[in-house]
Amino acid sequence: MNVEICKELKEAGVTRIQIGLDSSGDSGYEDDYQNKWDTFHSWLRDDGMGFNKTIEAIEIAIKAGMDVSVRYSLCHSNLNDVVKTYQFVSSLGVSKFKFRVLFPDGRAKGRLVHELISGEEMANAQYDLIQSSKGNKTVVEITQPCLYTLPGRSNLSIDSQYFNSFKESCPCGTVAAYIDSNRDVKYCLFDENALGNVCDDSFLDIWNSGLMKEVRKERCPLDRSGSDCSSFKLLYSQFIDYQSFMNACIKGAKEKKLSND
Repeated sequence: MNVEICKELKEAGVTRIQIGLDSSGDSGYEDDYQNKWDTFHSWLRDDGMGFNKTIEAIEIAIKAGMDVSVRYSLCHSNLNDVVKTYQFVSSLGVSKFKFRVLFPDGRAKGRLVHELISGEEMANAQYDLIQSSKGNKTVVEITQPCLYTLPGRSNLSIDSQYFNSFKESCPCGTVAAYIDSNRDVKYCLFDENALGNVCDDSFLDIWNSGLMKEVRKERCPLDRSGSDCSSFKLLYSQFIDYQSFMNACIKGAKEKKLSND
């Protein structure tokens, strides 16, 4: 990311970008081979300058007048760095902090399965982040699964005494789908299986196909709940007992009730 790229994006009509950042920069990280990294973020990106490059990109984009959202993927190694990272990017002028648990797909599926957390750990991390959003200008989006009662983005209070956190039900299958670089159409960007390819059929034909209707019937009720995520369930179920995970998440959320009082 540089000034010229930002200028071209703005001229093309892009006003908002999302950048991944998975640590605050407060501490280093030592991998399984005793290699030392400046941050967990740099190790995760397999780039010794990964953290510095990301911060520079955020600062350049904000200076160029773009609306910047930061996405944080929660796992064991950054479990205790959530609030620090949120506060750090808020000080940079980031408008939104998108918080989700690590999805075991792509590179993560091959090398980060040991980083998967428990449902109770996820509930505790969500709670701490929501609490820290009170009075902060950077809005927090908690993505599914989330068992805490939060408003939608449009219903957020502008009063600084309230939490500046929201969650939305997933739009996949109802008003959204994902088309990857191979032009495969997928129900969700985290899916491994395609429902069709826009080189072979029109998007509308795929969207209205019998296969899509079957997938919609099976997955949309869970995604529309605003509390659970069908893609997360499919991925996590390959490695852990998903129901036990969700039961622990429910238990954790009940034990730490949110209050704006």
